[in-house]
Amino acid sequence: MGIVLNEYQERAVKDESKACLVNAMVGSGKTLTLISKVLYLNQVKGIPYSDMVVLTFTNKASDEIKERIQGEDCLITASDMLYFGTFHSIALRFLKTLLPLERLGFTNDFSIIEMEAELALAQELITTHKLNIKHKRSLAKRLENVIKQEDDLEDLLKLLKEYKLKNNLMDFKDLLQYSTKLLKETDYHPSWLIIDEVQDCDYEQFAFIKSLFDKEKTKLFAVGDPNQIIYTWRGSNPKLLEQFCQEYQVTEYLLPINYRSSGAILEMAKEFLKEDSTLKGVRDEGKTVTITSQFDPFNEALYLADQIKNKVKQGYNYSDIAVLYRLQRQADSLEETLKKEGVPYEASSKLKINDIPVLKWFLSLLKYAFNTKNELELEQIYKKNPYLPNITINKVKKLIENQEADKLPLYEKLNNLASKIEEMTSPQELYDYLELDKYLNPTSITFEKDKNYITTLLSKIRQDETKLSQRLKQFLDSQALYSLELKEEEDNTLDKVKLLTLHSSKGLEFKVVYIIGVNEGLIPLYCKSLEEEKEEKRLFYVGVTRAKDELELLYYTQSLNGRIYAGPSTFISQFVQRKESSILDIQAIRKQILLEKETPKTLRQVKHNKYGLGQIIEEDDTILKVDFPQYGIKELLKDFCELEYL
Repeated sequence: MGIVLNEYQERAVKDESKACLVNAMVGSGKTLTLISKVLYLNQVKGIPYSDMVVLTFTNKASDEIKERIQGEDCLITASDMLYFGTFHSIALRFLKTLLPLERLGFTNDFSIIEMEAELALAQELITTHKLNIKHKRSLAKRLENVIKQEDDLEDLLKLLKEYKLKNNLMDFKDLLQYSTKLLKETDYHPSWLIIDEVQDCDYEQFAFIKSLFDKEKTKLFAVGDPNQIIYTWRGSNPKLLEQFCQEYQVTEYLLPINYRSSGAILEMAKEFLKEDSTLKGVRDEGKTVTITSQFDPFNEALYLADQIKNKVKQGYNYSDIAVLYRLQRQADSLEETLKKEGVPYEASSKLKINDIPVLKWFLSLLKYAFNTKNELELEQIYKKNPYLPNITINKVKKLIENQEADKLPLYEKLNNLASKIEEMTSPQELYDYLELDKYLNPTSITFEKDKNYITTLLSKIRQDETKLSQRLKQFLDSQALYSLELKEEEDNTLDKVKLLTLHSSKGLEFKVVYIIGVNEGLIPLYCKSLEEEKEEKRLFYVGVTRAKDELELLYYTQSLNGRIYAGPSTFISQFVQRKESSILDIQAIRKQILLEKETPKTLRQVKHNKYGLGQIIEEDDTILKVDFPQYGIKELLKDFCELEYL
């Protein structure tokens, strides 16, 4: 291996324990250590890559690991790394190639049903079977987490399960649950089980790990960072990580050296770690952390546009700069301003394939063609779309029942595609076979754009020696698993400022980072428990440690929506009180903190003749802002509002 490791990384890589957990502090070379372990096992210990299962949480992380291993070992091929991938992609591969799926009643050409489609199916089943389901607005969350109420949710879950089995469909949860169940019934256990970002595992992912692990045959190597547990809302939990350590009696190693951030940035980051955490830096102090106040988001956006332009004049690239925020909606005013000011940017909410109607319809064609049991996709093909305007799904079903499917030329082609595609070698042949030009309608004003979308999508299909049918199936699986993005032709520059939520910034790094809206009620959000407060701190820590050279925190001096308080949040105050000398505008902040301390925190109760009881949440010399539970927030003139103070 040509990789150079520090003493902490080398100790972890050469560990011979049955189970090893590497607690990797932020920026300490976590991925380098994991890759080095894989290479060490193969090149020094003689373990075949094919006898390792390497599990990641994102497709991006999986691709990076495989690319970097291939960069170090020129003899390795993609087939050697069949079991290197995300939890769901490896579960999918097991189900399609390794496990006795017929025991569950499925065939290995099953399709993946995405959450949006499953939710629509659930709504249809509720209507058809007249089920009593409470909290329908939260139905997706209830289905995902099986949140039970006194209603018919269990009946709905049973109907969904029956429908999916009949139509040879699985959802994301099924992939893990069914593969875990079948792995317990087989003798497959790899020699090595390697897990990236283990702190993000939920109960089902830990169960999947357990089904792969064998006390006699398998060894386990996991890397993670307890300080970056920021996904408890989707099932990860500090207690689950503790249980994992106890169950496998792990030998723990620490990677304490941060190679990313300057000393000043690490000083701030340390404020949000546990007291017993060790984080060392190797870089010099660098520029002080800057804290800036702006009146509101509009002023903030103008300020950022000027700052970014100045940074570029100083020699930075736009892609060296990121703006991070707590909620996606904070990007709205920022995007509008950056666009007007001519600052190129890329937002974290990118255009997905499913967001484009013609591509969503085209994918339904392919999904149905490869799984003709999938009635749900058949409905999507004919239901309320501009490409087949003269026929309804009810008429389609009636023609099929009456054995008059020959009156449905597209339906006939889709049902014959499985055999016809074996003769095809290129995606263009598929396009021509389906006669898509006819359905896209050449006289339509959207024809060229829709056709371009489809041809661009088809160009994404992997080009190699394998059959087109196999490549298309793999593409459909990837789309279902990862919600692939579509890069449009004009989007050809990578030199853009990145606009990201704190969550989506995890795993990334930038030379310059701005974190906006560091106000109480935003960063951090209002918390109902101590555990939520701890997670908000961990999330802010993740944001701070994305910065390599410069970090600026911004807060509003105006209260927003009655729930976001004016002035710096406790996160800023906490750091200021400990490290005053590192703040550029310290005097203004100290005054603000003192003002906050002097201001009574209790909200005054009032009564209004029309609006009833309420609480004063903000006031100045002339206006009161009052939150009335039944009517929302009202602005009232002090001289005329006739309030009774309670």
